Amino acid sequence: MLTLAARGFMAMVVSSTIAFAQEVKQIPLVRGLTLVSATQLPSGDQENVVTVGDVSPQGVSYGWTFRQQKGNAVETGTFQRFVRIEDLTAAPRLNSVFFSSDVDRFPGSTAFSISRAVLQKLKAGAPVSYSLAKVDGVDFGTGWAGAIGGGLLSTRVYMRGTLTPAPKGAARMSLLVNGRRVAVPVAQARGSFALRDQKLEGDFFVLDDPEHPLLLRAVVGGFAFQMIRADFPGGGSAARMVESELESKCRAEVPGVYFEFGSAQLRTESDAALSDIARALAAHPAWKLSIEGHTDAVGTAASNLSLSQRRAEAVKAALSMRYRVPAARLTATGFGRTKPKEPNATLEGRARNRRVEIVRSCAGRQ
Repeated sequence: MLTLAARGFMAMVVSSTIAFAQEVKQIPLVRGLTLVSATQLPSGDQENVVTVGDVSPQGVSYGWTFRQQKGNAVETGTFQRFVRIEDLTAAPRLNSVFFSSDVDRFPGSTAFSISRAVLQKLKAGAPVSYSLAKVDGVDFGTGWAGAIGGGLLSTRVYMRGTLTPAPKGAARMSLLVNGRRVAVPVAQARGSFALRDQKLEGDFFVLDDPEHPLLLRAVVGGFAFQMIRADFPGGGSAARMVESELESKCRAEVPGVYFEFGSAQLRTESDAALSDIARALAAHPAWKLSIEGHTDAVGTAASNLSLSQRRAEAVKAALSMRYRVPAARLTATGFGRTKPKEPNATLEGRARNRRVEIVRSCAGRQ
C-alpha cells in the first residue's frame, strides 16, 4: 500500500490544473537530451543524470551517471544502455536497474520510458501485461531507489503484473524544461505486480507523447521517483536567453548547469551551457557580473550557505579559466536557502531552488 504521504504528494503533482506560463507537449528523443531525475533520501535529494547519445534507426544509446552518499562513503557509477528501436516501439518491460557487470542492452526492455505500444493501449482504455525490474532481496522502496539511483547489488529480478489506465481526464505535471517551469501532459496508470510472496501496487505517470512516452514519476511501495528537469538542443539557445534576460531584467538563471551531489564539482554535462553563456557574455565585455549560488532547504543553514558560495565560485572559475571571461568582471556570492524560487516541500521545488544566477549592475534596478 502507498503511504499517506506518498498519496498526498502524488495527488498534488497530478492535480496540475493551475495556470502555467507555457505548455510543452513533447520532449524530443534527440542526441544531447539531458534528463535529471530525483529520489528523496535522508541525506538529501539524490539527482541522477541521463544523457542521450546516438539516435539511429537501430535504437538509442543512453549514458547514465550517479553520485550517492552512503554513510561516510560516496558511491558513484557511470553506465551505458542501448535500447533497440523495436523495444522503444513495443517492449512490455521496464528495466532501470544498472549493475557494473551489465552488458549495454537488454532485449525486450526499455530503460527510461515505456514503449509506444504500451502507451497506445493505456490511452485506449485497455489493461496491459507489464514487468518491472528491481533489485532482489531488498524492500521495493530501497530496491527501486537502487534501480534508479545507483544499484550496485547482485541480482536483478522482474515483478510481473498489469498496468491499468487511470480514469480519463486531462492531467498535467510541472517540469523544468530548458530552465523554464512548464506544464507537460501526462498519462496515468495503476500498476499491480507480484514476485514470489511479494505483492506491490504503484502509480505511474508518463509523458503523453506517442513519440517519447518518458517516465516522469513513479510511486511504488511508498517510494517516489520523479523526473525534475529536461534540457534539449533546439529548445531555446541558452546564450540568447541569458543575454536577453540580462539586458531586460539584469538577472538570468543559468540553465543546464549540474553539480555533483552535495558538492561544488561541476559535472561534464554542464559544459555546453557554460560555453553558450560565455559566448553571450563575450558579446557585452563592459558588463560586470555577479555569480549567485542558491540551494534548497535540506541541511543546515550554514552548510547550505557554504555550498552555495562554493558553487558560485566554481561557475566563476569555469567561466574565467576555461572560457576566458575576464576574472575582474566576475564576483561570486552564495545565498544558501534564503532566496527560494518555489516551496521546498516537493522534489521539483527543491530542484528549482538549487540554481545559479548571473546578475549585472543596472542603474536604478535590482
